[in-house]
Amino acid sequence: MFKALIENNIFPEREFPVHNRDKTAALLDFAIFCNKGNFAIEMDGRQHQATREAVLSDYSRDNKLKVGKWNVLLY
Repeated sequence: MFKALIENNIFPEREFPVHNRDKTAALLDFAIFCNKGNFAIEMDGRQHQATREAVLSDYSRDNKLKVGKWNVLLY
């Protein structure tokens, strides 16, 4: 993914920490900052859907990011 972004002149930050309003933190796989907003790209593989707890944790993370004005893209 990183190589594909770079090849398209998109320069993401890798493993970018974001602190949420509730004092929790998320470590984004890729963060992209542009005039139209902030984009979080999460590379959620099959392991993220292996358990109910993992799915709920991902939903919680994504919701907190969206409240913080991040656009979340999942792959």
